[in-house]
Amino acid sequence: MHLDSSRNMSIFSDRVVLVEGVTEVALLRALGKIWADNDKLKLHFIDALSIVPLGSKVGEWPIMLLASPGNEIVDRVAILIDSDFRTDDEEEGTGAEREQTGEEGAEGEQTGEQTGKQTGEEGAGEEGAEEAKMPKEPSAPVWVDKYNSNIVGCYISHPTLEPSLVNESTRGLIRTVMASICMSKNIPAEITADTVDHVFHDIKTEHKKKGRFAFELSAKLLESDAPIELPRHIKELFDFVYPNPTSEGGDESVDSYEGDT
Repeated sequence: MHLDSSRNMSIFSDRVVLVEGVTEVALLRALGKIWADNDKLKLHFIDALSIVPLGSKVGEWPIMLLASPGNEIVDRVAILIDSDFRTDDEEEGTGAEREQTGEEGAEGEQTGEQTGKQTGEEGAGEEGAEEAKMPKEPSAPVWVDKYNSNIVGCYISHPTLEPSLVNESTRGLIRTVMASICMSKNIPAEITADTVDHVFHDIKTEHKKKGRFAFELSAKLLESDAPIELPRHIKELFDFVYPNPTSEGGDESVDSYEGDT
């Protein structure tokens, strides 16, 4: 286990968000200010919030360090992970999907019955067969269940953070940013979660621009005068880590929250 200067922040913080890399940090900070909606206390909270990039997929080890049951050293820790699941992977199952669920065996058969269990359907008849063709809903790693759900929260971008941000309020901004970083040859005719994911996942020349795209989009989101709709999982993440005196865990009053340094 290696704790560098950025990871060390998590040990001395009450509220922590763990992410994979610095691009997620930039986007989350901007999205957090949109979530705050000009509320001064929430804006102060977002500025002080420790958002820690791990430089790799978020696994269990930092949660063991920060939130071992009965020995927690944080009040709340949220992890933001990518499902890395795409429709084309459905029949064979992805390596990332197996890693998230803690399964290390050989490729499992993706049957209609298995899909039915994940979607709440039995997988029988035409309706079940049709349901089996749909992408599965991303689920949290199985190890998350070991921890207190009032302290540890897991939030999933599907398949990654950038595509999950696509909606009516962001399509124009995303197109503008793609043009500004010289992606004009590969800007999709229609901006959707699938087409944005295709550009950065499947086109090697554009994959290298993902970091610049994230930083530019962060700036555009904050400059926008129009309302920005947050993805549900991002809103839920900030709601989870924000001190709320009425929550079941009996958190401190937000008025007393001084943030992390």
